[in-house]
Amino acid sequence: MLPVIPILCLLQLSSLTHAVPVSALDLEVLESDDLEPRGAKCPDNFRNVVFNTDAPNHPGWPNTVWDSLEDNGVSNWIGFTENTINKSPTYNVNGQAAETSCGIDEAQIKICMDPRNVNDSIALVTGPNPPEYLELFNEPDYSYEGFTPLTSAQDAATALAPLLAAKTTTKFISPAVAFTNTVWLANFNHYCNNCINSSIPIISAHVYNYKPDQVLLQITTLHNTWPDKRLWITELAPASSSDQGCTLDQAGMINWMQTVIPQIVALGYVDRIFWNSGEYGTIYSNNPSECNPSLTNADGSPTALLQAYGSVCD
Repeated sequence: MLPVIPILCLLQLSSLTHAVPVSALDLEVLESDDLEPRGAKCPDNFRNVVFNTDAPNHPGWPNTVWDSLEDNGVSNWIGFTENTINKSPTYNVNGQAAETSCGIDEAQIKICMDPRNVNDSIALVTGPNPPEYLELFNEPDYSYEGFTPLTSAQDAATALAPLLAAKTTTKFISPAVAFTNTVWLANFNHYCNNCINSSIPIISAHVYNYKPDQVLLQITTLHNTWPDKRLWITELAPASSSDQGCTLDQAGMINWMQTVIPQIVALGYVDRIFWNSGEYGTIYSNNPSECNPSLTNADGSPTALLQAYGSVCD
C-alpha cells in the first residue's frame, strides 16, 4: 500500500545510490597519519546529520536549524525516536510540542531505540504510512548515561524477533553499535537465526576518532566482516565526548572533515554518513571552540563547519 502523504507536503523519494569506488585504500594508506584533503563526488543522500536530545535548548530549533542544513546539502537526519519531532517529548520546546515543517518530518530516519519501543515500531512499520527505513536499537552495546539500557546480543535478538517478522515494506538497518568491530553484531546474527543476512540489508555503526586513518580502519574492518552489506555510519565525528582526546580547533575540524569524507566516499560501500551534530553543542563546556562538531549555531544559522560539509562533495 502506498503511503498517504499530506497534500501540502511533497514527498521526496530517497533511493540508495551506490558509490563507485574512486580508488582502493591499501594498507599503507590506512596506516598513514598523513592523509590529506581530497575531492569527491558524493552519492545521493550521502550527507546527513544527528539531532541530539539537547537540540530543543536552542532558539533556532527546529525549522531554522533544518533550513540551514538543507541549504547546505544535508538530506536526512536521525534522532532518538520512532516518532516525528512534534510527537516526541524528547524534542519538545519548553515542554510543548515543537512546530515542524513537512520537509524536516519527511527527512527523518526513524529508530526503534531499545526493547521498550518494539511494539510501537511494529505498529509503525505495519501501519498505513510505513517509513522507508528503520534503525533497530541505538548502541545496545553501550548505555550512554543510562539513556538506553545495555542490551546483550541474545536479548536484542529475542526482543526484535516480532519486529523482524512483521509484514512490511520498511527496510531494516542493523542495531547501531557503539564499538564498531566487536563480536556484538555477529553474536546478534547468531541468536536471531541469521537475520542480518536474511532481513537486514544495511549495517549501521557509530564511528568517532580524531585520527582520520583510524576512522577509515574501523570502517574497512566493518566492511570486511560484512562484505555483502551496504554501510551507514549513523554517527560520525572526531569525538563525542571530552575523554576521547580530540583537541582540534575549527580549522582542524574542517580539515578532518575534508580529509575523511572523500576517503569514505572512495571506499564505495558506504551509502550514508550522519554527522554528529546538526544542532549546536560543544564537547568541552569550558572551551567551546575546541573539537566543536556543531553544524549550526544556537540561532540555527550555519557554522563554517556546515559550509565545509556542504562543499565537501563539490
